[in-house]
Amino acid sequence: MSRLYTVSGLRKVRNSRSRKGQVTIFMIIGIVLLFGSAIIFYIRGQVTEGTEGVFAPIIEEVPLEAQPLKIFVENCLKKIGRQAVEQIGLHGGYVDPSNEELSGTSFLISLEPTESDALAMFDGDKALLPYWWYMESDNECTSNCRFESNTPSLTKGVEPSIEGQIDRYIDMHIKGCFNEFRDFRMQGFEIVELKELASDAKIAKNEVLFFLDYPIEVTKNGRKTKIERFFTKVNVDLKRVYDLAQALIEHETETHYLELHTMNLISMYSKPVGRDRIPPIAHVSMGLGEFNIWTRLETKKKIESSVLAPGIPIMQVDGTLNYKHRMTFFTNADGNLQLDAISQGIMDSTTLILNTTEDYSDLAVDFTYLDWWPIYLNINDAEVVGPTSLQGSDLLSFLSINQYRTWYGISFPVLITIRDYSAFEGEGYEFRYAIETNIRENNYTTAKYVSKATDANSKLSCKMDQRNTGNITIETRDAFTGEPVPARVDYVLGNQACFIGFTEHDANQSNRTFLTAPFPVGWGLIRVNNDSYLLHQDRMITRLGEDDEVTVDLMPFMFINSTVFAKGLSWDKTRGTYVLPRGAVESTLSRGKEKAFLMFKRVPDEILSDYKIHLPIFGSNESVPLKIVPGKYQVKGLLIYDSNLSPIRVPKESIEVGGFMGFGKETVEFNQSIINPYLKGGVTFNDETGYLEFTTEQLLNTDKIVFYVLRFPPPSTHSEALKNRPGLEQMGTVTKYSMIYRSALEPMLISFEDS
Repeated sequence: MSRLYTVSGLRKVRNSRSRKGQVTIFMIIGIVLLFGSAIIFYIRGQVTEGTEGVFAPIIEEVPLEAQPLKIFVENCLKKIGRQAVEQIGLHGGYVDPSNEELSGTSFLISLEPTESDALAMFDGDKALLPYWWYMESDNECTSNCRFESNTPSLTKGVEPSIEGQIDRYIDMHIKGCFNEFRDFRMQGFEIVELKELASDAKIAKNEVLFFLDYPIEVTKNGRKTKIERFFTKVNVDLKRVYDLAQALIEHETETHYLELHTMNLISMYSKPVGRDRIPPIAHVSMGLGEFNIWTRLETKKKIESSVLAPGIPIMQVDGTLNYKHRMTFFTNADGNLQLDAISQGIMDSTTLILNTTEDYSDLAVDFTYLDWWPIYLNINDAEVVGPTSLQGSDLLSFLSINQYRTWYGISFPVLITIRDYSAFEGEGYEFRYAIETNIRENNYTTAKYVSKATDANSKLSCKMDQRNTGNITIETRDAFTGEPVPARVDYVLGNQACFIGFTEHDANQSNRTFLTAPFPVGWGLIRVNNDSYLLHQDRMITRLGEDDEVTVDLMPFMFINSTVFAKGLSWDKTRGTYVLPRGAVESTLSRGKEKAFLMFKRVPDEILSDYKIHLPIFGSNESVPLKIVPGKYQVKGLLIYDSNLSPIRVPKESIEVGGFMGFGKETVEFNQSIINPYLKGGVTFNDETGYLEFTTEQLLNTDKIVFYVLRFPPPSTHSEALKNRPGLEQMGTVTKYSMIYRSALEPMLISFEDS
C-alpha cells in the first residue's frame, strides 16, 4: 500500500526525532549524576590499561554536569578514529591515496597497473592500493631497473606516516560529528571553543590511542568548566599487522617467492606443449608436421585467466591462521594411496616460511590476482612465437626437429590481505596492500628493500632536551615574488624527522615569515613544506650552542593550460618500419574514441624534491590545467583508443609452416583478435630519449603548452613477421620511435603574447 507524506507530516517526524534526542541527553545526565564517581574511576582505568605507561595521559577532573559533553566528544573521537584506522587498512596504509592533503604524498596512476604507483582495485574505482614494492622504471626496462616502495612509516617521525594520517583525518572530520553541539545547546549548555583542536594518535601494543587537545569552556546553570584534553582508544593490533605486512615484503625482496612461483606456474601450464597451452620455456620435439605457434595477445589472456588468477591464491604463509599443510597423493598399481613426491615438492614451495620469531597464528594472510588487472607481457620481443625450426635451416625442416625457447618478461600486481578477526571486539579488521611481481628473461629482477619503519620510542634526537643548538632562524618566502610564505619546518637526522614548528608572519616589525628555535645537533636535512609549493629540502649542519640564519625560497606550483595533439606515423613497406612523414600535421584526438595520459616525474635535484603529476586529456582539443614547477621531467605518454562500438580488429590469418619439398606442411591459423582498449601510441622522454626541461623563465612566460604523442596506424596483422603490414608489435615500440623523432615531439610553449 502506497503512502503519501505531506510537508507538515515530515515536520512532525523531525520534531519527534528531536524530542527523542532530548530524552537521550536527559537520560545521560541522570545516569552521570547517579554514577558520577564510578564513571570518573572508569575513565582513569581505561587510560592506563594496556599502554605500558608510555602514552598514559593526564586526565583532568571534570564536574558531573560537564561529564556528558566529555563522553560525547570522546565517543566522536572514537568513531572518527576508528574510521581512519579502517580506511588505513583498506588503502594500504593510507587514509585516502587520492587525497594528497590527507595522505601526505601523491601517487601516479596510469591505465596500466604496472606503470603506476598504486593499484586500482576495480576499473574506474578510486579504491587505490599503493604498491609497497614495485619497479618504478618503465615496463620495457630489462637491466639496472629502479625499484621503489610506498610503504608508509608506522609512527610519526618519517612521513608519510600512518599516525600522521590518522591525525589529519580526525582533525578534518571530527567537527562534523560534533554537529556544533546542537543537542547540548538545546539543553542549556553554553560551549565556547578556546583554541583550534589538534589530535594526536599513538599506535601502541594491541591498540590505537587517540588524544585530542581541544580547549573548550562549558557553562551550565551558571557554572563554568574548562575541558582541554580528551582520550579514547580502539583495540586493534595495527602494529603487528603492519609488522607482518613488512615481513612479507622483506621476504619477497630476499627470496623472490612471487617470481619463482610464477615461473613454476608457467612451466606447469605450458605442458604438454600445444596451442591450447602457453609457450614452453624450453622444449624440443620431433615429428613430421608438428608445429605450434602462439600469439602474445592470446598468451597474455591465458596467463591472466588460467595461470595467475587460480595460481597466485595457492600461496600461503606458515604459522598463520589460515595455513594448511596440503598433501598430494596418487593411487598406485596396487590400488593404494601413495604420496606424490613431485607434486608435493611443488605444493611445499608455495608455503612461505618467514625469518621471524613473532607469532602470527591469529592473523590470516591471502594472496590474490584478479584477471581484470592487465599484465605486462613480453615473449621473445615478438607478437608471434614458435619453434626455431621455422626460421632454421632446410636440414632442420627435413628432420622436423622443433626447438622451442621462450623468454618471458612479465609484470603484474598482487593483492596481499591480512585479517585480524579478533580486532574491534570481534568485529574484525582487514589490512590490504599491493606488491608488483617482475620477471625479465625468465628470471626475477633484483633490488634492495629499505624499510621506512620507525620506532616512536627511539626518536631521542627529536626530544626537546636534545635540541642543543643556539637559536636558529628559518625564514620562508616565495621564490618568484620574495613575499613571506608560512610553512612547516622539519629537520631530518638519519631516519628520524623532528618537527620544529611553523614559520609565522611578523607584519609589524619586518614583514617576514620566520621561526626561531633550537635544533637537534648534527648533519641533517632541513625540510620545508607548504601545500602550494614544491617540497624544499637541503643539507644543513647544526652545531652545539651555535646560532644560525637560513632563508628558504619556496618554488610555487604554476597552473598552465595544456593539451595533447597526435602526430601520425605511416608504415613504410620498403623498409618494414614506421616513419613520420616530413611536415606531418598534428591533429586533435578523435572525439569519443581517443584519450591521452601524460605522466610526469620530476627528476629531483639537491634542493627541490621529486614530484609526480599526470595530465589526462579525454576530448578533442580539450585543455586541462597542468600543475608544474621548473625542472627536468621524465614523461611517459599513452594514446589510448577506446570504443566499444568500433574496437580494433585484427583479422583471422593463416600461414603454412614446416614440411620438406612440399610434403608435411601444416596450416596454422590465428583467430580474429578484438582489442579494446588499445594502446595506439604515445611518447617517452627519459634518460634514454632525453628528458623534458622547463626553465623558470619559460613557465613564467607561457600561457599554454601543447604536448605531442605519436599515433600508429591501426594494426592489420598479428605480427609484422607474418605480413608486411602494421602489426601488434607497435604497442612496444613507443620509446624507440620517440628517440628517432625526438625533435618533432618537443612540446610547443605558447606565450601570453602569442595567445
